[in-house]
Parts: sequence; structure tokens; C-alpha cells
Amino acid sequence: MDTVVLYPSMGIGHLAPMIELAKLLTSHGLSVSVIVLPPVSPFSTASSVDNFISGVSSSHPSISFHHLPSFPVSSPPTSSKPAVLRIFTFLRAANPHFRDLLRSLS
Repeated sequence: MDTVVLYPSMGIGHLAPMIELAKLLTSHGLSVSVIVLPPVSPFSTASSVDNFISGVSSSHPSISFHHLPSFPVSSPPTSSKPAVLRIFTFLRAANPHFRDLLRSLS
């Protein structure tokens, strides 16, 4: 079965619509792997993301979730930078972990 990898940005607000896309893709016979970033306040909390993922996993087994490990960010996401710059800084710091995860997927 072919697999599509989806990589939503931080927070439930990005994860929820990406899951809707994943459901559509699975209805066409594809399997979907969703990469989940570690929670970063104020963008998300671990409990809200984990609860959401639990519900999706139980109702859609062809959607799998892979959590990136926590990692240091040179400029903390809670700094005084504009939100979009904090998000890009965080995503850039996640790139090595994302690449390693992609390499580990079959």
C-alpha cells in the first residue's frame, strides 16, 4: 500500500484539518503517516493533541502518527519575535529530526 506523509505545523488548529485530508486520502486506498511536532506553548498542549490523536487512531487505523522528539530551539518560541518567525524558527529546528524520521519509514 502506498503511504503519504503529512507534516502539519504546530497545534491542533493545523493538525485537525490535516487529519481531514488524511481521511480523504485513506478513502482512496492510501495509508497516511502524520508527523507530530512536540507541543510548544502557546500553540498547543500535549493533552489536547494526545486526546485528538487517540480518537483518530481508534477510528482510522490506516492513519499512523509519528512523534518527533523534543529538541532545543536557538530562539525560544515564547520570545518577543512575531509569531510567524517563532513558528519558522521552531520548524527549522525540527528539520533534522523530521529528516531522520522520514529515512526510518519504509
